[in-house]
Amino acid sequence: MKLNQEQADAVATEGHVMVIATAGSGKTAMTIAKVAHILRSDPLARVCLVVFNAAAGQEIRERLKKRNVPTERIITGTYHSLALRQLKSSGKPVNLAVGAGLYQVYSEAWDMAGHPCEYHDIGTTIDQYKTDMRAHTGPAEFKSDHIDEPGFTLYEAYQDLLHRYRLTDFTDLLVQSVLGMATGTIKPLPMTHLLADEFQDTDPIQMTWLHLHASLTGATMTVVGDDDQTIYEFRHALGYSGFVGFEETYKARRITLGRNYRSRSEILDPANTLIHRNDQRLAKTLVSERGEGGEVTIAPCLRGELEECKAIVEWLNSNPDSERAILARTNRALDTLAMFLKESAIPFLRMGGESFWDLPPIQLLLTSLDYLTGYSRRPLAKNQIMDALGGPGGDDGNVATSVQLEAFEQLAAHGKRVEGQTGDGLSNFIETVHTFLLRNVLWELPMYRAVSYKVMAPAVKSLTKAKGSWAQRRTSTQLKSTPPATLPRLLTFHGSKGLEFQNVWILGAQEGKIPPTSSDTGRDALEQERRLFFVAMTRAKDTLVISHYGTPCLFVDELQIFEEEEAHVEEI
Repeated sequence: MKLNQEQADAVATEGHVMVIATAGSGKTAMTIAKVAHILRSDPLARVCLVVFNAAAGQEIRERLKKRNVPTERIITGTYHSLALRQLKSSGKPVNLAVGAGLYQVYSEAWDMAGHPCEYHDIGTTIDQYKTDMRAHTGPAEFKSDHIDEPGFTLYEAYQDLLHRYRLTDFTDLLVQSVLGMATGTIKPLPMTHLLADEFQDTDPIQMTWLHLHASLTGATMTVVGDDDQTIYEFRHALGYSGFVGFEETYKARRITLGRNYRSRSEILDPANTLIHRNDQRLAKTLVSERGEGGEVTIAPCLRGELEECKAIVEWLNSNPDSERAILARTNRALDTLAMFLKESAIPFLRMGGESFWDLPPIQLLLTSLDYLTGYSRRPLAKNQIMDALGGPGGDDGNVATSVQLEAFEQLAAHGKRVEGQTGDGLSNFIETVHTFLLRNVLWELPMYRAVSYKVMAPAVKSLTKAKGSWAQRRTSTQLKSTPPATLPRLLTFHGSKGLEFQNVWILGAQEGKIPPTSSDTGRDALEQERRLFFVAMTRAKDTLVISHYGTPCLFVDELQIFEEEEAHVEEI
């Protein structure tokens, strides 16, 4: 891809740079060119590239290799994986809470705190406190500020359990890295240049990590992101204030990538109109490089949610060979549509949630089989199983019975006999472990009971039908096939970030749903919701439908440009 003038400027500029990469502006191409330019210009240069997911980092590395760029001088990773690398290099022991082990801690903390939030909101509630740097640098004062909040009780219970079980979570990795660098007990990563992607989502702890690396290594910094796409304020994402602070602190040159290579102008024009209503933003306007040729439809569904679902089914059936995505503000808003699509025998892919294999009951099954077959005999694996059973002497009174413990020991003896087996003996053992867990665990704890036992059936079937040893079957659970592009996707607004689709339908755009009635109504909260709606709109390449039943939400009203340009609007 040939770079445009703004992209080329961002690549060639020496010193600290702040790149405002608007939606669909070719950010990845610019980043790859920037890294290649740095490494080819200086044989001693070392680049650290911070990304927000491992897949993005891997894609960039692969594309650099195709350009014959020396990738051995590049470190890529998320903030958490890079912090883990630092801790390991410094000889710090790390016992990371992941999978079933993390869910077990969540469940216990939730019970101890008296269920102060919905079960599926446990992680978000904890992060609201844990990603605040004050919780770690001034815990006593931080506690006094939040002691009366129900969510803080959950946070404290969670922290106590991590300490009791000697576990570390992802935020702890960063905190330990930051505090260690500040005191000189942990070394920064070696680098001459530091690039941070998705900078708008950087939280205070991550920002401190960046500042410390720049200070300790003298690295030249490039940050890339878009304040208009800041949608993680509940995780303390700095957004607009982060860009302003960076620009002032480092006297960085600001370069704006405003050319959009994704969406037609009929979509970008109203999106610009919407986001320009926000005050806390850097000035910019998206310009479509594809020009006209798109369509936006406002679709009032006067008879309610059922009519909305029927309209979406009709829309899907009329575009069977194209990319289609249905977006909603919350997962709950997608649930009704998902059931309706199943009843209508329309296949779809629900995105933005956990992998099937990440569900707590299945994670417990995998952990148990890992331990019992000898695939992983780590003490932590056995501890997780014992904790799930209640554990001898457990503090919550849920003590495993002698019958349960005896049954587990029999399973362990059986597991030794099937080590290395590849046939029916191993498959039968998988079934036996599954039955044991169903009887002794899956109906006893809310973290498992919240997910129907029916999810276990396809997992067990997949594992028993697979070929090879347990190690080979285990690996197959981590392989993800790529579904066809024409399979309709269902996503939340948050889950759609970074994606694009030929045709997009935004559902439930009525008062009380967008923003949700539970949301704060202050200016900052309203601007956050407006950014979220803007992100959803700018996922569309060619056509965009926005449906509502009842009174349309404020953001639909703010798109009055539609009513003035009837050629672009069709009310159905």
